[in-house]
Amino acid sequence: MESLQVIESSFVAPKEATPTKGLWLSPVDLAATRGHTTLVFFYPSGAAFFDAARLKEAMAKALVAFYPLASRLGFDNDGRLEISCNELPCHDRTLLRARSPPVVHPDALSVLHPKVTLSQSSSRPNATEVFPISRDQLVTLKRLCGGASTFCSVSALVWKCAGIARRLPPDTIARLSFPVNVRRRGVLKPPLPARYFGNALVSLCVAGAARDIASEALASVAARINGALARMDDDLVRSAIDYLELADKDIRPQRGSLPETELRIVSWLSLPGHDADFGCGAPQVMSRAESVRGGFVHIMNDAPEKHRGGSAVRVLVCMEATNMKEFQRQLYANIAKQASKL
Repeated sequence: MESLQVIESSFVAPKEATPTKGLWLSPVDLAATRGHTTLVFFYPSGAAFFDAARLKEAMAKALVAFYPLASRLGFDNDGRLEISCNELPCHDRTLLRARSPPVVHPDALSVLHPKVTLSQSSSRPNATEVFPISRDQLVTLKRLCGGASTFCSVSALVWKCAGIARRLPPDTIARLSFPVNVRRRGVLKPPLPARYFGNALVSLCVAGAARDIASEALASVAARINGALARMDDDLVRSAIDYLELADKDIRPQRGSLPETELRIVSWLSLPGHDADFGCGAPQVMSRAESVRGGFVHIMNDAPEKHRGGSAVRVLVCMEATNMKEFQRQLYANIAKQASKL
């Protein structure tokens, strides 16, 4: 591994004056303030690197419209976390304000993700691996899942294989959670403006006995996940917002790992990470800079130019190191075994 040399670190401010008010945060925003997701981009070696001065100038112009990104987190007079704008866009986070009083419909509780305490134990160290799934494998997998979406198909495979690799007791309840972008699903009434700039993710979950998830056909597991997604409507989203409003407002960064019965899958399939061209061409690889929380999985597209001969998606998995090899074996064996039945 070559050493990394930091040549310069600098602060970029908006090019023009921006508002200096406090920006109210919705319960959905508050659920996403426990830290930053750091990314890393790999560019072709030998390529002329970007012009730092031009990049700073472009960022300074962009921050005029996206001024909250140049701000800091603070507290309002009631002690509620807000963005202190201190010197696309729609910054009105009150569009996702909780109802008064907050009301959580009982039927929503079966798919809303409950708070889970992360474990700080170091007795079982984690490992992080990236598993590519080729275009042919993905086509096969989606056929096995009855034509389900890429997210549902890959998530069903990962959830099934993780439970087997972890050797969960048969009667244990295994749970899969995942964030859903309500901005794009058109479920809110009225819908959010296309220019809405703020967090609009709601966490859903599905659960089942470990023996069922391990023994069911992939199509059945995918149907469980799709069933939760199909329930997304305005009532569910409003219940989710109220649920978050009533929850503890813990803004500390999340540390530790999920229990082995839990799996959290985050879709980056629509994240335009491969568009990050700073003057030297598109990146060859985009990924998380770090992934240290056990039980967290990210599904992301591979670089478009690689789809012809490489992988279609990559699955970044962080889980117990002792279970990783068996997870890998189960992942590819399930696709091959089930494909032979088609």
